[in-house]
Amino acid sequence: MLFVLNDLHHAHWVLVGWESHVGAPFIDVRMLVRNRALTATYIRVSVTFLLIYSIFYGVSQWLQEGRGLSTTGVGLVMLPMSVLAALVSIPFARRESLAVPLLATAAAALTGSAGLLVFTHTTPVWILVLVIMVFGITSGLGMLGNQAALYRQAPPESIGVAAGLMRTFTYLGAILSSGLISLAFGRRATDHGLHTVVWVLLAIGVLLVGLTLAAVRGRHAAGPETHGGNLPPASREQPPAELPEAAG
Repeated sequence: MLFVLNDLHHAHWVLVGWESHVGAPFIDVRMLVRNRALTATYIRVSVTFLLIYSIFYGVSQWLQEGRGLSTTGVGLVMLPMSVLAALVSIPFARRESLAVPLLATAAAALTGSAGLLVFTHTTPVWILVLVIMVFGITSGLGMLGNQAALYRQAPPESIGVAAGLMRTFTYLGAILSSGLISLAFGRRATDHGLHTVVWVLLAIGVLLVGLTLAAVRGRHAAGPETHGGNLPPASREQPPAELPEAAG
């Protein structure tokens, strides 16, 4: 998929057409069309990691260039977020609960994005730490909830491809966040540039809440599409979600 998206001016759409018609496709495009619940999960993953990477790489850049913190200072401000992400993921790492992690992910994304609006070059460090730390919930539970949803939604015979596509949508979120940061900051990260990013993240947070509520209400995340609502044993052994490395 990233190969197709790499150059939209000369897109390799013939590959999409080929994969949608062959009997044993490498990427089952038809599965994405048929399985709307799984497709919704991929969209949630992409949106979630667009937000997470924007915090890790956008806010951290602003902390150094706009707020004037040292590299060490940026790392210390961002560290509690990673610690909280690890802590909140522990209780859910081997559970089958989907609604709570997904709802908590969306709520933290929206709440944290709103909190970023108070950030200026004079904001006290303790406020920076508290607001940024909220995104640890999004980072820690975002992949866990969506990964569990994937194991319930993907056809058993395509679980490997489905898991690989989830990683692809994670990278897509990272790519989109890079574009957002570049457009908003330009040559230097300023308060204005940060707030431009924040307004986009607020819109993303609202979208994520809507997608999550639709999934929970429509039983997309926990419905009986493929596995009857039961996770395969292997999925219970999944480690806590991999966290992106903090910039600085």
